[in-house]
Amino acid sequence: MVTACIRLIEALAQAGVTPEQADELVATIEAGAVAAAHTVVSEDSPSHTQEEAI
Repeated sequence: MVTACIRLIEALAQAGVTPEQADELVATIEAGAVAAAHTVVSEDSPSHTQEEAI
């Protein structure tokens, strides 16, 4: 994951994005990935399935 972030920041820098902007973009992407993973885990949990049945 760290290597992917570094590559992304380097690519953004080559495109003229400032380091601050690149950090913000990477943080936004990471937050979205965490939120999506949480949703998948939540939807697959037994308690979620039981709540839907009720």
